[in-house]
Amino acid sequence: MNTFMEAVLNGWWQGIALTLLVWLVLRELPRVNAATKVAIWQITLAAVILLPVALWTAGHRQPTRPRVAQMQRSAPSAPQSHAPPPKARTESNWTPQAQKPLVEVTDRHTIELFFAISLFLIFIQWVRLLFGSIWVFRLKRTAKPSGIATANGWGRDARVLLSDKVGMPMAVGYRHPAILLPSALPPKLTAEELNCVLLHEAAHLRRRDDWMTLAESIIRAVFCFQPAVYWILSQIRREREIACDDHVLAQAGLAKPYACALARLAEIGARGRVPILATGAGRTKQIFQRLETLLDRRRNRLPAVSGTAVLLAVVILTGAAFQCAQLKKLFGISDFSSRWVSSDGTNRQEVRMRGEFEFSPDDIDVESMSPGAMLVVEKSDGWHTRRIEFESGETGGVQRRYFSNDSERQFDAEARQFAAAMLPSIAREQERDIPLRVSRLLGKNGADGALNEIRSINGGAKRLYLEELFRQAELKPDQLRYALRIAGQFGSDEDQRHFFETVQAGHPEAGLDAELFALIDRVHSDEARRDMLARVVERGDVGEASTVRIWRSVARMSSDEMKADVLGRAAQGFHHPLLQGFFDAAGTIHSDSERERLLLSLLAAHGKESVTVASVLRSAAGISSDDAKANILVAAAADFHGDAETLISVEAVLSSIHSDGDRRRAIERLIEADEANPETLRAMLSQTSKIASDEDKRRLLLRVASALKDAEPVSSAFFAAWKTVHSTQDQRQVLLAVVSRNDLDAATLNRVTQAAAQMQSQEDQLAVLKAIAVRR
Repeated sequence: MNTFMEAVLNGWWQGIALTLLVWLVLRELPRVNAATKVAIWQITLAAVILLPVALWTAGHRQPTRPRVAQMQRSAPSAPQSHAPPPKARTESNWTPQAQKPLVEVTDRHTIELFFAISLFLIFIQWVRLLFGSIWVFRLKRTAKPSGIATANGWGRDARVLLSDKVGMPMAVGYRHPAILLPSALPPKLTAEELNCVLLHEAAHLRRRDDWMTLAESIIRAVFCFQPAVYWILSQIRREREIACDDHVLAQAGLAKPYACALARLAEIGARGRVPILATGAGRTKQIFQRLETLLDRRRNRLPAVSGTAVLLAVVILTGAAFQCAQLKKLFGISDFSSRWVSSDGTNRQEVRMRGEFEFSPDDIDVESMSPGAMLVVEKSDGWHTRRIEFESGETGGVQRRYFSNDSERQFDAEARQFAAAMLPSIAREQERDIPLRVSRLLGKNGADGALNEIRSINGGAKRLYLEELFRQAELKPDQLRYALRIAGQFGSDEDQRHFFETVQAGHPEAGLDAELFALIDRVHSDEARRDMLARVVERGDVGEASTVRIWRSVARMSSDEMKADVLGRAAQGFHHPLLQGFFDAAGTIHSDSERERLLLSLLAAHGKESVTVASVLRSAAGISSDDAKANILVAAAADFHGDAETLISVEAVLSSIHSDGDRRRAIERLIEADEANPETLRAMLSQTSKIASDEDKRRLLLRVASALKDAEPVSSAFFAAWKTVHSTQDQRQVLLAVVSRNDLDAATLNRVTQAAAQMQSQEDQLAVLKAIAVRR
């Protein structure tokens, strides 16, 4: 974020400088016509808005760190008196920078304030743009036809309309362009003057200025914090009007009639304001400025754009923008190939380096440097600033200089103490000789001291040091917990995931679960969190408390796919997957397909447990897709036992299905799975009554007819569902199927007779009664 902030602020002043340069050049080139100036300013606008992107991209290129060689360990330097290295450092992470910008931003509150103000201004500009668009469309819709015929060559078949809501002529686009005139204007102009005014507005449409104005308005809304954008857009508007004036002169031939028309507009008075998405004559002062330009005979009046001038401008501005993007100071280029800055608002630390150098074995001094190499370390607490400089000498040695508040001091014990405090952390950041450094840390202060030293490391080197410590030392549980807390300081989700897997592979003790889950919860990437949770699940010895932590961690994920993946793996291995937290986490999955996949996998693993089936069905009721709910019901039918709790859940899911086909498919499978259970048949027949399609009802009733029992609840539900069938032909087929059964009992036959008496079609009724008579 800091580099982006620096890019925006540096792009701010560089854009202003570039705009000023173009303005000075165009001011000294009076023979450049207005149309060409418009094109040049548009190119300048593109360069200004792309500058922050170029600067940010350049700032994000990771510089090649200077190769820091190490001393031969067999020849250590003579010991020097110095203070011991600090146990930990509290500064924020260092951010490698390839360039030193003129404007630096290290305060987080400054960043937040700048973005808050910028977002507010952008919102205001977008609201203004929205209302401007509505205004333009409303003006065209409410305007009246003028009856003025347009001549060939005016461009884009524009209509001429009259409106009482405009105070000056203006051109409005886009797909159906129009020229709006004040209703009182045409009678006050001669035919020649009116023609000049219309030619000017038609020139805007011919040049596609309506579309360009829209693009420029969007740019102004996005880059509202850049004053150069406002200045450039004002120059474009001014030169665009002059370019259209030149087009009128090229068409009409004489300047006098057009000058009279502009003077008449100024005399009438340009009242009101032009919509932001329309082009107009402007206010009286602007009209007089155009009159002065119009009557200047020394000016280049050609309406066409000069391709040569524009090409030259593109080349020059591209080079200038490239140089601005590479600019590291206001004057000159930085002499350092790498620069690090860290700050917490009060304390600030900066490191600049170039070339190659060797640290001493204890990392508290620089012993040798390549020709031209230099290392500068500076630290400030707001009141006191100290700086130490190491530079290669002319004879091959190392020159050391010490500064306190910019005053050079003798390189004494105080300077050596400052170097001893600052250099070890710089040496460790180089990611070189890590096994040797970890071995030295262990030999010096043991595992606890090594962990304290590693905690002070910033960047990706911290993970490498921790992993090397794991390889060289057998850490105690308390030390492992401390290491996991250190891992929580990693700036990269990938580093946290990688270290988590290292701990899981080498130390799978359950006592680390609290720290492991704390590390998981710090990860922002759903993919990394999924991988880490999967490692915990695959371990297989997770207790109930840790299981609850898994569900909570899953619920915080954004990706439905990742949630379903973790929960699906948990469902396969856990002995108690039916914790309420599991289904609470499953309820946070918004994707129907992912929740369906999860519930189907749970049924496949634990479908024989009636409590599992009931819980799955309760979760399935929250799915939107009828097809997914039917699929889950069909899968649940494989081990369906028809117990009361499960049956209630089945009915709840069936009631939430709106599709007749999906409901019929699920009911049919459930009947097939448990047709011997009267309660199941009664419940399915009750659900059949809610189906709208007679065809689907008939298919289900025919399926039940073969298993119809004389039990009162089932028989009553069957004939209640039969009454909801509207087609007498379907009613007849169902009753005939019942009558044709070999094991038909007398009570059921009497119910069929009663049902037949209620049929509307005599033909169908007689067919059923005849079958009953034959049966008797």
